[in-house]
Amino acid sequence: MVIMTWFEILDGQINPDWRTKDWPMMSTTAIPVLLAVIYIIFVKFVGPNYMANKKPYTLRTALAIYNTGQILACIYLTVEYFKTKPKMGCDPLDVSDDPTALYAAKLVWWTTILKLSEFIETVFFVLRKKQNQVSALHIYHHITTFFLIWIASRINPGGIVRIPVMLNNMVHMVMYSYYLLSSMGPGIQNKINSYKKYITIIQMIFKLMEVTKEFFEKLDAFVDQYGDPRTNEWPMVQGITTTLACASVYLYVVLYLGPKFMENRKPFHLLPIIKILISGWTTKYTLGCEPVDSNAPHSIRLAKLFWWTYMLKLVEFAETAFFILRKKTKQVSGLHVYHHASTFILAWAAVKFFPGGMASFPILVNSVVHIIMYAYYQLSSMGPKYHQFTLKYKKYVTIIQLIQFGILVLHTLQVLSSSCSMPNAYLYGMLPDIIVLFYLFYKFYKNTYITKKKM
Repeated sequence: MVIMTWFEILDGQINPDWRTKDWPMMSTTAIPVLLAVIYIIFVKFVGPNYMANKKPYTLRTALAIYNTGQILACIYLTVEYFKTKPKMGCDPLDVSDDPTALYAAKLVWWTTILKLSEFIETVFFVLRKKQNQVSALHIYHHITTFFLIWIASRINPGGIVRIPVMLNNMVHMVMYSYYLLSSMGPGIQNKINSYKKYITIIQMIFKLMEVTKEFFEKLDAFVDQYGDPRTNEWPMVQGITTTLACASVYLYVVLYLGPKFMENRKPFHLLPIIKILISGWTTKYTLGCEPVDSNAPHSIRLAKLFWWTYMLKLVEFAETAFFILRKKTKQVSGLHVYHHASTFILAWAAVKFFPGGMASFPILVNSVVHIIMYAYYQLSSMGPKYHQFTLKYKKYVTIIQLIQFGILVLHTLQVLSSSCSMPNAYLYGMLPDIIVLFYLFYKFYKNTYITKKKM
């Protein structure tokens, strides 16, 4: 009675989906708990005691039928899940009686039945006296997977659940195919034993994919709740996953893949690319504190210019690719890589959270500096004659960048004023990056133009 009362309380804490709550096994938490307890008692106590003085069963035919059934069930469910059009990103549950949503709920329920049938796998191990296979990992995996799918069937039968279930089914297709081949006799088993570790590796990869997907979905949702509603749904602005993925690919290419690719190749001769950044900073703003005004007539135009600036910072990754393809790897310094990656992420933060106001001033200043910088690059790439001419002005490009950072520090510090209504988050995001960049550029300037000159 006490146990049943406890289950009634637990059931009351779980709000079931109205479509599945009356389906078989879904009415109460007591059912999956009872099934899990029976499973544990049999595989750890009753089964081993029963087999203690008996020879192991072969069960070759039963294993072949079971493994084939599992493979076919996983294939069928995966194909049917695809038909419900699951999304890789945030995929909220459709609780309506729409036929596709209802079918997705049925598929999740059938997956629960499939996970229950997987308890038979452990029974086969016990009857074949393969007790070393019935490890704590094995039992924990079967019970927790069954419980998680049961919970999904009861409260979230569809939506975001579908992708992890599909990944799990794909892993099980491979796993039960391996089991099926292993059950065909020692000859085949010896041939495929070397592939056994890859089954575990595949499971680890897919589990990592599930955890990673869940983490970034939560991170995207967290970021979106603080984003500007005008820009939240724009391409590459929704969430932060895309931005971090682009920055990660950039780092991987410029720090490893690019140099590896060019290791035994001659430098490419590439035509120079002129990039001109138009900031769109208008006379609507002053040099003082300017909060983001979402209601101003020009605000949406400025927000779009922020987005284009973000896209331009993505294009600027190509600059590093050109250095690598020309085997100018000394140019791909820590300063260079950090500058491009951090600026790209800050450009995303600007369009996501502060697409306007005083956040437009750094874009204006950075635009002017980049016009000068890329003009210098253009002249330098026009041949030895122009290159020699521009060399004496090279240090001034760095000086201009240092001046830029000094101006931006002073401008950003206005947020600390009690009369400034710009959020402090703007200061916390901008100021550390500016200080780091100033330090790195100053260190470069000192080592290149002061220390070498003294030597």
